[in-house]
Amino acid sequence: MAKRPNVLIFMVDQQRSDACGCFGSQACRTPGLDRLAAEGIRFTHAYTSTTLCTPARASFWTGLWPTHHGLLINTHWRHPVTKGRLDEGVATLATIFRSAGYATAHFGKWHVGPDSDMPRLGFEHVVTRQDFADARLSLTRGAGQRFELRDVVERGYIVANYPFAGITSADGEDFLEIWLCRRAEEWLAEQARHQGRPFLGCISLPGPHPGYVVPERCAAMYDPDAMPLWPNVDDALEDKPAVHRFFRDNVTRSGTLTHAEWRTCIARYYAFVTLIDEQLGRMLRLLDDLDLAKDTLVLFVTDHGDLIGAHGLWDKGPTMYDEQLHIPIVARYPDVIAAGSTCDAMVSLMDVMPTLVEAAGLALPAPVDARSLWPFFLGQTMADWPDDVYVQYHGEGISLYTMRAVRTRRHKYVYYPYDRHELYDEEADPWELRNRSEDPAYASVLEEMKGRMAAWAERSADVVVEWNVGITPMRQRS
Repeated sequence: MAKRPNVLIFMVDQQRSDACGCFGSQACRTPGLDRLAAEGIRFTHAYTSTTLCTPARASFWTGLWPTHHGLLINTHWRHPVTKGRLDEGVATLATIFRSAGYATAHFGKWHVGPDSDMPRLGFEHVVTRQDFADARLSLTRGAGQRFELRDVVERGYIVANYPFAGITSADGEDFLEIWLCRRAEEWLAEQARHQGRPFLGCISLPGPHPGYVVPERCAAMYDPDAMPLWPNVDDALEDKPAVHRFFRDNVTRSGTLTHAEWRTCIARYYAFVTLIDEQLGRMLRLLDDLDLAKDTLVLFVTDHGDLIGAHGLWDKGPTMYDEQLHIPIVARYPDVIAAGSTCDAMVSLMDVMPTLVEAAGLALPAPVDARSLWPFFLGQTMADWPDDVYVQYHGEGISLYTMRAVRTRRHKYVYYPYDRHELYDEEADPWELRNRSEDPAYASVLEEMKGRMAAWAERSADVVVEWNVGITPMRQRS
């Protein structure tokens, strides 16, 4: 390509793929994302690299496994055995694009170490959640403005009365996600006025991460009584690892939620998704109005999914269910990506990094773990592309609880060093209700999946898997 594209990343937090119209949802309305998919490419089998914000986002920006970039758990826990920031000199999407002359900007949630790291990691223009707090304070100082919170579903999780879901009287620029998008719109308009450099912009919204507290107009779009429950909401978890039950009963207390409360949580989650989708739709129309659409590669992505009652569980955590792993990745680049195309290859969140570098005609300064998806964007195939994905998990506030997963189209194997393993037949049991890891009929499948995991562990320098006597590294196999 003679002209380097602008790149606009629209990243959200904890977006389930089945809460997107273009991924088949009949309940959740996402016309903005549906438009993006109709005009670009949708990846049907995309998975996160880990089910926590910090390590997933670090992998997104660096193209490295957590075992290589070193941010193993969410940095706000400040655990002494984990790093709190990316190393000096590590290459990120932003440092690569900025070195190539791009204008770079980030709006919203970073969570890859402290916000103060963003300039050294490649961003010229930064707007954070603290900027929102400062702006609201300056407007309300002395006025005592407070917003109503009602119809709350709450439990003792992290804090005494954590709002799982609720309705707020705040809206417009008093609502964080909307305020961040307005600042991004101003920056895009500035880029259009000057057009001296291509740009890399990331709009990173904290929602629809729980708690699902949404404006009244959005809550009114979804009637809780009409919300269908997931078929696995009443999973007793009897044949699952013990940590699943501990997380439900002792950490989130989600096992005490009634069906009516789960319906309310789902309704508020959908409302949050739709509110964010409205902002995406505005952004696409703005690109049209600014005459930037044809020269801009737009990417929609999330860091990982969300449970919201799947298996009776809340938030995300020490499980590897598909509600957390399967993510939406959608991209548009007019006249380059065929409109309405799909790709069913097994791809990872961290593959986006080398993809965007190649899309811009740039070079990686050092090898990364991920592989570029750019040929898929162009409608090509890659015969040597893996038919599985690997997911790492190194722990969170509950503990440094380690586990790994390998997912193929048909099966998923989850390895726990100190608990029973999991094996699911995704065709026969798409809601992952029956653990087949101890089923003799699946013994050969289990061994095959262990072999796949050993291969991935070797590639990612994942010694936890290698030390397990039941999974021998490939280099030691005869």
